Amino acid sequence: MGVRNAFFFFGNFGEQAMNRILLIVLVTCATLSLRAQDSLMRALESAPLDTHRVILLNDIGWEVMFEQPARAVPYYQEAIRLAEALDYNTGLAQAYNNFGILEELRAEYATAERYYRKALRLRRALGDRAGVAVVYHNLGNLYNAAQQYAESIKAYEAALDIRVALADTMRMATGYYNIGVVQQHIGNYPLALEHLLEYLTIMEQVGDEEGIAAAYNEIGNVQFELEKFEEAKQYYRQSLTLRQALEDPGELADSYNNLGIVADEEKQYEKALDYYRQSLGLAQQLQDDVRIARAYNNIGYSYKKLDQFVEAERYLDLSLELRKQQEDREGIMEIYNSLGDIRRQQERYREALQYTRLSLEIAQSLDHAKFIEKAYKDFAKIYELQGDFAKAYRYYKQYANLKDDRFNTSEAEKLAQMQVLYETNKIEQQVAERDRDLALRQAELNTARTVQLSLAIGGVLLLALLGLLGVAYRQRSRINKQLATTNEAIEHERRRSDTLLHNILPAATATELKDTGRYRARAYDSVTVLFADFVHFTNIAEQLTPARLVDFLDECFQAFDAIVERHGVEKIKTIGDAYMCAGGIPTPSSTHALSVVRAALDMQAYMHDRVPELRAAGIPFFGLRIGIHTGEVVAGVVGMRKFAYDIWGDAVNIAARMESSGAAYRINVSQPTYELIKDHYHCSYRGKIPAKNKGDIDMYFVEGART
Repeated sequence: MGVRNAFFFFGNFGEQAMNRILLIVLVTCATLSLRAQDSLMRALESAPLDTHRVILLNDIGWEVMFEQPARAVPYYQEAIRLAEALDYNTGLAQAYNNFGILEELRAEYATAERYYRKALRLRRALGDRAGVAVVYHNLGNLYNAAQQYAESIKAYEAALDIRVALADTMRMATGYYNIGVVQQHIGNYPLALEHLLEYLTIMEQVGDEEGIAAAYNEIGNVQFELEKFEEAKQYYRQSLTLRQALEDPGELADSYNNLGIVADEEKQYEKALDYYRQSLGLAQQLQDDVRIARAYNNIGYSYKKLDQFVEAERYLDLSLELRKQQEDREGIMEIYNSLGDIRRQQERYREALQYTRLSLEIAQSLDHAKFIEKAYKDFAKIYELQGDFAKAYRYYKQYANLKDDRFNTSEAEKLAQMQVLYETNKIEQQVAERDRDLALRQAELNTARTVQLSLAIGGVLLLALLGLLGVAYRQRSRINKQLATTNEAIEHERRRSDTLLHNILPAATATELKDTGRYRARAYDSVTVLFADFVHFTNIAEQLTPARLVDFLDECFQAFDAIVERHGVEKIKTIGDAYMCAGGIPTPSSTHALSVVRAALDMQAYMHDRVPELRAAGIPFFGLRIGIHTGEVVAGVVGMRKFAYDIWGDAVNIAARMESSGAAYRINVSQPTYELIKDHYHCSYRGKIPAKNKGDIDMYFVEGART
């Protein structure tokens, strides 16, 4: 989170540091006494060449590999040879898995992956679902350490699915946490929050205060990234309170660090320095160089904000020295960025450019979008101050494009609150209150019956009995009438809630959400995404009154809603004057590309048909520009109370690029979409456009249907 520290519970995402942190629990659990190792060695000396010997070899390798990895190699090699000779696949799978962890410790990621894949095949063949989940979890750690975040999430999700099926609650919690942290790192804040809340729920159920503190901390990180600093501060303080009770100095240091970063963003720099110094003191007590480097960096950052550049550089240099020793490239990148800022403010532009280039080079090698974006913005500022406006404009344009891409990918601002679910919960509470009221009134009626019976036995009170029976009858009638009215009102509210839910979510998604209270995100291999946008909207909108402008957009978007529904395409959302929909979700379809193109043609036809009406009313005509791309996406429901169905992935970004690279009144499609529609529609080739992480992509205009 923030530009100074991306992760606080797992630590910094350096190439080697992340791997060490991810395996810390494993290391702790694996370290036993030397006496236990000696016992295993003695048992091995007399063990025959059977399956028990394979188990001993695996156990000894495990005991020694965390402190002396090279010593573990011959034990695992012998375990593999013997297990193969005995056709003992359980022991062989364990040896491969352990060998994978060993190679991961040595940062030999490709070799580690090969061993994990071998273990995975064997455990699948054995039907060992729990073992398969362990290997997927290890692959998730591996890809995370190698900064292959998409692959990491897939592996963690595969492990989580199995553990959910096995009802393995604590390992489910670990999966939710890991996925949440990685999603946060890559900017998918809705998915990060969804998984972290699942983790928090389990930790609260089992009363694990360390886990609760970690969840509060990470949720605070998400809120910080969304620039909700007050909410972030509340979560950090809750985490700090728990950690103070637990007396864990390392975690306390992280909490003070986080509160300092919030104070920085709130421009309370002296307060931030106080928090950072508390964090530094704890880190120095622990002799924890990673946390010391982080504290030095953040202290330097605050002094920079106070324009105390000498002190700022002193602390940044201390942090830089440690981070170079740790080979923490991400931390080094942050410091170069800060030093570039200082040089720019000192009007030492040549040095500012040099530090910014160094920061950019590392950011590009790490594919760190936030710091690439920041470097472009810094270049634009420096060149503008130097009077080189051509370069300043070029870098600013790169900054703006990347910022747009990050917005489309992360959808950070779309973290809404689940209002519909909240209303449903209110209705359920009303039902519960009605049932309690019914029970109370039924008790009153039972009392009345008892009185009636007593009076019947006492014949002398017959007249009083008849009167009471009349009262009871009227009371019963009144209660039944009240209950009928209450039931009708509740049923009305339930129908209204269901209607609202189905208006904002796909039917299958709404059903799952009502039945389970949540909707799990899903990956789709092939989805066609459409973006439509009105050309020159801002300029033309200035000529209309706000009311007329909103009416116009409402008319168009209602028409578009009817069109996409008719073609079986799912509306995703509107963003200002832009309209977004997709085919092939939530129910996969083999014809989604054709359906989306047909919808696009109908949209253009609708706008064309409105031209005479708009001209007669003196309203400028809005030309519609449409872009379409087909690719992989992740779809899910985001938010806590007011929520929305949304999609993420490169396919969304490329579809947006197809729209912005298109032309008014035309439909611009990418090569993958063209391949799916070319037998049904005439298309004209337009050339190529660069796409991040995808190389150049061919574009085509849709000209019309083939006869």
